[in-house]
Amino acid sequence: MDSFYAMRAAQILYKASRRMAGVAEAARCLSLALTQAPQGGLAVHVLALADAFDDQDRPLWKPLDLRTFPAAWGRSPQLTSALIERQPDLTHCHGLWRYHVRACSLWAAQTRRPYVVSPHGMLTEWELRHSFGKKRLALWTYQGAHLRGAACLHALSDGEYRFFRRMGLRNAVCQIPNGTYLPPPPSAQPKAPAPWAGNFDAGRKILLYVGRLNKKKGIHFLIDAWAAAVRRKAPGSNDWALVIVGWGQFGHERELEERVRGAGLTRSICFLGPLFGEAKLAAFQSTDALVLPSQDEGLPMVVLEAWAHGRPVLMTRQCNLPEGLAAGAAIGAEPSADSLRVALESLFAMTNDQRQGMGARGYRLVEERFAWPRAAQQMKAVYDWLLGGGSPPSCVRLD
Repeated sequence: MDSFYAMRAAQILYKASRRMAGVAEAARCLSLALTQAPQGGLAVHVLALADAFDDQDRPLWKPLDLRTFPAAWGRSPQLTSALIERQPDLTHCHGLWRYHVRACSLWAAQTRRPYVVSPHGMLTEWELRHSFGKKRLALWTYQGAHLRGAACLHALSDGEYRFFRRMGLRNAVCQIPNGTYLPPPPSAQPKAPAPWAGNFDAGRKILLYVGRLNKKKGIHFLIDAWAAAVRRKAPGSNDWALVIVGWGQFGHERELEERVRGAGLTRSICFLGPLFGEAKLAAFQSTDALVLPSQDEGLPMVVLEAWAHGRPVLMTRQCNLPEGLAAGAAIGAEPSADSLRVALESLFAMTNDQRQGMGARGYRLVEERFAWPRAAQQMKAVYDWLLGGGSPPSCVRLD
């Protein structure tokens, strides 16, 4: 490819706001890192459907060219037209099951140019079991054709790659994990009060959950596990409090709050709702450990963020980060009340030095394997290969 030619890559997703949580955050961070990749020569355009939070979240995308378009009944011909008009050399489609998938397919049919698909954990056994009829119908029609037509699929983990193959998808697959950015040293960070200040007795250690509040995340198992540890008077259990941060879905937050009240845990568990910007940063700075009890994940950015802040993590193996367990940066569990209780009791029994050592191992892991510049360099190599040919980069799997 001519070194003076700037490749045009469109990033397309359903929503570019906080409404899409980790998908939007991953697409945003990857897009920004791609424009800063050392190879250069890449112009990134971002297109999505409009959302009520666009005005609040648009500044986070700067200096990228982010355009959002209105939709009616979930469809937006304007999105499709804008993608075609921008004439990208390649389109990268983030997420599944929504109209942006159709827009990408229409663009590809008209231009015969390649596209990459990042399901971001939306194509798993757990996901397919929920809304089973709608998703199976989609796979038989537009969504299945979209996946099969991709020049390359993007897997966040080895588990996601293996599921692609079990689904019968024979496309090239680039296996590139999500990343995060290492924060500035603590001395350079603003001193903000913990968002839960005043909710608990002074001196309590904090276990933090950050994410959507739905059944997939396994928070109900975590609450039951917490109740069991308290009933058993596990050593250290009275020294800890659980802070649940996130956006409720399908009314699940009300079920969780009732579960906490029914177990008599309102003095050790609190719900803060979603946190953004400086408030979210203050939560990571102030917490003692992070928990993610999910039944299914692609590759959770919140765990990487905790490690970037040097915090230990308690997570289920379904979070698809075996590297963290192997490195001793996390305590592993299964998504069940019994398994999570055992893991909680292990955390409660740890000394400050042991927790700090676990957090330090997580920080090194992010430094070495999960930084956005590394992910962007690999993705840029995939784009170059799809457009220029030659041997596939080392992150691409053809088997």
